[in-house]
Amino acid sequence: MTTRSRILRTVGLGAAVLALAGCSTDFHPGSAAVVNDTAITQGQVDDITDAACAYTAALRETDTRYPQLGLADLRSSIVIGLVQEEITQQVADEQGLSVSDAQVNQIAVQNVNSIPDSVPDDQREALTSFFDDQARSTVLQALIGKHADDPTVTNGSDLTSDEIAAETKPWMKEYFEAADVDVDPSFGQWNGTTLDPGTGSLSQPGSTAKSELTAAEQCG
Repeated sequence: MTTRSRILRTVGLGAAVLALAGCSTDFHPGSAAVVNDTAITQGQVDDITDAACAYTAALRETDTRYPQLGLADLRSSIVIGLVQEEITQQVADEQGLSVSDAQVNQIAVQNVNSIPDSVPDDQREALTSFFDDQARSTVLQALIGKHADDPTVTNGSDLTSDEIAAETKPWMKEYFEAADVDVDPSFGQWNGTTLDPGTGSLSQPGSTAKSELTAAEQCG
């Protein structure tokens, strides 16, 4: 898998999710989602979205074959990643599980190092933080599974690289479904794993061809 492919999967840019760009007057003010009373703010989503778009634009400057992205899909995918990350961290905290910063950095380093120099410092920082948090979540999810099989395992140092890299971590589905998750309807509705499109929204499918997206709907 190429570095670019890893980036796309980490940020979730390829997720086929329908979403609406907008806000709801009935939802928690300033929040994109609330996970067990912990808010994920619209500001967090905006900052990461802006950084991901700057990243994509920088790549397209060096290779015009690099695809433009649907902004609504990108934002929804980021919300999914942040919600899953928050649930994972909460479960790990409850179970007394931890991973080291060094281990997280080792997982995130390729994505972080791939950020083009032309990306502004503030957006670089937002994207680096997102990559680090997603890497931590990946390791913690593997640790949660191993801890379930062997309660004496509580630290990421007890994991193998294959356990961390495993794409399927089915045990997390139970935790994702059990969490109390509210999502701003503009992004869709949490179904226990990911987001379903919002009812009656002006949504843009992830499979829509680039030519069918207006300039305002595109990222990068």
